[in-house]
Amino acid sequence: MERAKELISYAELSMAEVAQQLGYSSPAHLSRQFRQMTGLTPTDFQRLGPAPFARRGLDSLI
Repeated sequence: MERAKELISYAELSMAEVAQQLGYSSPAHLSRQFRQMTGLTPTDFQRLGPAPFARRGLDSLI
């Protein structure tokens, strides 16, 4: 679920892509489990804002 949180927070992939990448049978299955474990829907989680470990561009690292 931590990996799902990470992928969802980046907002680079659709829920279908996240579900497929993590081996879920469908986006709905991932969404149900996500809500059961976090108390939030994936969309609500994403609206909370970027994760503290959000990716930074290479230019910002130099």
